[in-house]
Amino acid sequence: MVDQLTLQTISIVMTGLTLSIAAIYYTFTLKYTRANMKNTLETRQATLMMNIFRELTSERRWEQYIESAYVIDLADYEDFHERYGRNNPKKYSQILSLWWSYTIVGGLLFDGLLDDDKVYHLMGTMIITQWEKWGEIIRALREDLQAPAAFMEFEYLYNRMKLLENKPGYLEKRISDLTV
Repeated sequence: MVDQLTLQTISIVMTGLTLSIAAIYYTFTLKYTRANMKNTLETRQATLMMNIFRELTSERRWEQYIESAYVIDLADYEDFHERYGRNNPKKYSQILSLWWSYTIVGGLLFDGLLDDDKVYHLMGTMIITQWEKWGEIIRALREDLQAPAAFMEFEYLYNRMKLLENKPGYLEKRISDLTV
């Protein structure tokens, strides 16, 4: 027959073994859950990026982008206001729509829902071209409308894209990676 001390020892060892197995199981489950959450987040970010990219590269948006970047030639804010401002609702709404698209992307980037490297690779040059064309006009519009935060996310987006573009070796590495 087994004495009581042996039974207690076996019981303590079994409890310790059970707790160890539970801790190991919990650790593996937690690791799997984290990996799954990371994959889900990356999938959601990719889906979001593709939806944005699809919108910004539709034929209609390309027409707006090309006209905005290369056709419209303005002297200053007053010239913009006279030719494309509120007196010309069709053109004004087209330009504002394009700016708001970039503002939304900038907001998503600021909130951490998009990766700036991926944004740069998909539309960085478009963003830079647009802000460099319209930045001064947008700043003047902020003053005119007394809306200091208008299109701030667009400006933030531009600054992030320029930061990447000016990062030493960034473009060279990207070109090298793509040509392999």
